[in-house]
Amino acid sequence: MQPIDEIRDYFGDEVAIYFSWLGCYTHALMMPAALGLIVRLFQPADEEGGVNANVLTLPYSVFLALWSVAFLSTWRKKENEHRFLWGSEGMVFTQRPRPEYKGVLEINEETNREEMVDQHKWHRPAKYATSWLGIVLLIVVTAFGAYVATTVKYMAPNPCLSEEQLATGEVCPFKYKFGYKGLSALCNLVVIQLAGRIFEKLAEMMNEWENHKTETQFQNMLIMKNFVFQFFNK
Repeated sequence: MQPIDEIRDYFGDEVAIYFSWLGCYTHALMMPAALGLIVRLFQPADEEGGVNANVLTLPYSVFLALWSVAFLSTWRKKENEHRFLWGSEGMVFTQRPRPEYKGVLEINEETNREEMVDQHKWHRPAKYATSWLGIVLLIVVTAFGAYVATTVKYMAPNPCLSEEQLATGEVCPFKYKFGYKGLSALCNLVVIQLAGRIFEKLAEMMNEWENHKTETQFQNMLIMKNFVFQFFNK
């Protein structure tokens, strides 16, 4: 049992709600983990047909679909409980502009107070479109690099075979080509790791260039960029 109230008192609502979600999720995973172990025990030893040969694969897949819906419903109830007990029901959080935000002062007609706004309204959408176009291009370049790295394992020559053997379609033993497969895997790993490191730096640079007003907007866009790229990169 986690001391959620103590965590909230010390670190604040955002950290407390994260640990509450993490505890709820971990507890909910106990049932799928136990059933997954049972499904694995029923997997045929010869591995012929893969998971399709396991009679419990389909029922387990249906269970996971229902479990995901049940988990979301359980978490919503837990979240509403926290909102009620912590007194955050209906609260609206206002954030100050980031120190790095570049804007101009204008009078807000509703509050009659000065606030920082974008100098040109069309700048933000144009920068978003440019950033995402760059992300798509980086994904394409990374995918091409991974493809080239994968083709290395097919470059193994056949000097161990005579011309007569090559004519009959024979290939070298697996142990001969193992080195090329290992080199291909290593190249693929380097491409994935290097692309991920480079994109993390570029994502921060793009975020700064987009000139987000609040820290929440900045972090949300940074997370979205990294998630989309790493989804294709991995």
